[in-house]
Amino acid sequence: TGPYVLYNLVRIRSIFRNFTDKYGKLKKENIDFKLLNHDKEKEIVMYILCLEKIIESSIKINESYCLTEYLIKLCKKLSSYYSVGKVEDNMKVINEDIKLSSTRLALLNIIERIIVDILDVLGIKTVDYM
Repeated sequence: TGPYVLYNLVRIRSIFRNFTDKYGKLKKENIDFKLLNHDKEKEIVMYILCLEKIIESSIKINESYCLTEYLIKLCKKLSSYYSVGKVEDNMKVINEDIKLSSTRLALLNIIERIIVDILDVLGIKTVDYM
């Protein structure tokens, strides 16, 4: 499960590098979360909003497995979301619409932060490449 989580982190970082190569640095003015209207995007956003409760549960019972389960489910949702872009061109993270691409990248940035922070709490070092 650790390599699976790290693989998803590396995937996100690779997408960022590809975006930067194509469009340059991510610009805040291009981000509009109202553009995230696909069911998979909504599912991920709703799951991200559950993180606070997961952290509270983990602290309350003094166990880290809540965080690891959350992280694995988040990565599964990310993989499912990413795979839709392989079937539907309009669901690719990086596409011709700079605002949509930027917004999707901002969502991935949030996911990346969550992964990195939870892995840090668990004492697991992150990587940029695999």
